[in-house]
Amino acid sequence: AFGDWSIRTVAGFGIAEVEALRNDSRIIRNRLKILATVDNARTVLALQKEHGSFCNWFYNVLEGTKYPALQKTLRGTFKFMGPEISRMWLMASGRITREEGDKYQP
Repeated sequence: AFGDWSIRTVAGFGIAEVEALRNDSRIIRNRLKILATVDNARTVLALQKEHGSFCNWFYNVLEGTKYPALQKTLRGTFKFMGPEISRMWLMASGRITREEGDKYQP
């Protein structure tokens, strides 16, 4: 549904692709979430261009070591990046420890 998870492909989606996704029963068909996915792909491409790679931005440019500051930046950078998704992403990537992440568990 999302171009084999190619960031460049998703970033290039227009209205026709978004509407096709809204009719795809394999995915969550919320228009705002689909649009956020497209916008977030464009954001990743911009971060890659500006910082050489997304990983460089995420591990070397994204400031902070504590969950509240990191979460605030992620939520300001990406759409539909709620507290639980950002907490899980930060723990899975090793930016915060599980112990720190568990302190903020809902």
